[in-house]
Amino acid sequence: MNKILVYFGLICIFISPVSGQEFGSAIINSIPDSADVYINGYHFGKTPFQLVKVIPGIYKLKLKHEGYDSILTEMNIESGKRLVGKIELKAKNDSVNSDSISEVLPGIPRRDEFVEINLPPHMKDKKIPCCPSLAKEKGLGGKVYLQLLIDLDGTIMDVVVAKSSGAFCLDYEALTTAYNITFSPALGQDNKPARVWVMWPVTFRLGQGY
Repeated sequence: MNKILVYFGLICIFISPVSGQEFGSAIINSIPDSADVYINGYHFGKTPFQLVKVIPGIYKLKLKHEGYDSILTEMNIESGKRLVGKIELKAKNDSVNSDSISEVLPGIPRRDEFVEINLPPHMKDKKIPCCPSLAKEKGLGGKVYLQLLIDLDGTIMDVVVAKSSGAFCLDYEALTTAYNITFSPALGQDNKPARVWVMWPVTFRLGQGY
């Protein structure tokens, strides 16, 4: 039996720096806890959720929780400042939300599930995340582990941050890049395409490319 998690390594490149800015940060709390946190449409985790080393700017924030109405708002992350917010969700008896596509669609494996495959997926085009200029200016590096759900045609269905780099700006860059990767699909025991999760670690190092 082959393990479902396959590792693909990548080291990013850096682009030119922008001077005069500092990272911002944020702490997002909700009532109740454990609401799914989506930032600019990407799922990053659950509340209470802390964002550190965030590029200043306005981000779309969405909170989802089973049994409650979803909340959509904006976060204004300012240079050198921390945003602290607590959002109370309104109960709704017929509301059903989920943080993962694998929990709402049939035939999709869970992230912790093992499947038997004859051939693991192969990355066809290696996308290289570019580290934000502010990260280069501040000498920031790190490694983020992403789990990618690969569909039957090799496209990406879902991406989850399995382990953060410790810097939101790096996690965000890796996650958004991951959705543009395509694979040759995994082949199951019947030699037909199978949906699988793979692990994709991305390392950000100053002055180095892939």
